[in-house]
This record gives sequence, C-alpha cells and structure tokens, in this order.
Amino acid sequence: MAGNASTDESKSHAEHASHGEIATSGEIGLTYQGRPRTHGFRLSLLDAFVVLLAVVVTLATIDATGGFSWLLLFVVLHFFLFCNVFRVRRGPELVWAFSFLANCGFWIATGHVDLLGIVGSQCLITLAILINEMRSPNYHGIFARRINSRLDDYLAGRSNLVEQNTFPNS
Repeated sequence: MAGNASTDESKSHAEHASHGEIATSGEIGLTYQGRPRTHGFRLSLLDAFVVLLAVVVTLATIDATGGFSWLLLFVVLHFFLFCNVFRVRRGPELVWAFSFLANCGFWIATGHVDLLGIVGSQCLITLAILINEMRSPNYHGIFARRINSRLDDYLAGRSNLVEQNTFPNS
C-alpha cells in the first residue's frame, strides 16, 4: 500500500506540474518546466545580446525620436533587472508593464510629455516592486541567500507560502 501512496503522490505532482504549479522531486524543487529551481544573478549570451542591441538601437535613434528612444533602453534594462538580477515573479512584472503604459499615457494625455517625469515616476514603482519582492519568501534573486531566510524552502518547493505566493498573516 505504501507503494501505491508513492505512485499517487508522483501522479499528483505530475498533474500539478502540467497545470503550471510546482512539482517536487525529493529535496529538489522543480519549476513547472521540470527544471531545478535556482537563485542569484544570471546572465546568458542571449540576454547580453538583447541588452547590447537595445543600447545600439537607442543610440542610433536618439535624434530621430527626440530623445524618447531612451525609453526603449529603460524598458529593456528593467526587463533585465527583473528577470536576471532580482528575478521578480511574473505578476509584479506585469504590474510594472501596465503601470509603465498608464504612466506614459498619463503624460501624453496631459499634453506635456516629459522623459524625466516618466522615468522618475516609473522608478518609484520599480523600487516598490523590488522591495516587495525582496521581502517575499519566494525571493530568489541577487543576494537571496543573505536576504531570504526561507530560500531553501523555495528552492526545494516545500513551502506552502511558495506555492500560494502569499505572505504569512502577522
């Protein structure tokens, strides 16, 4: 009967994994793609290429865009910051993206589009998202080993907090 429970548990993990939830295998937490969870800063050749390409395109189009091509670089660097440095979860990334669009829309609607106003106000949103993320038991970005006392639970997929993406009630 113990063998059946183990088989049922394996099936349960496989079902959860197929629905984009956390699958676990022993002490190693797996992503929904079946890869082991990792933490810290990461950089690939593709990441470096995209950032470099954004720099080149930005510099090549500054005059033609009246300087607003800096926003392209701003967005690409934020994507890099969120995905590779702080490893922000998808939900907060989408909040940032929608707030960026709303922020730009606001400046356009006022008839006074100010590059520094857009960047300055968006950086406050960035800061709020990063602080919130770094306080989460899911935090697995740069310096996670120092910042997140629950990192091992996250990496192993053991924490209910990790699975629910919620904070404990105080």
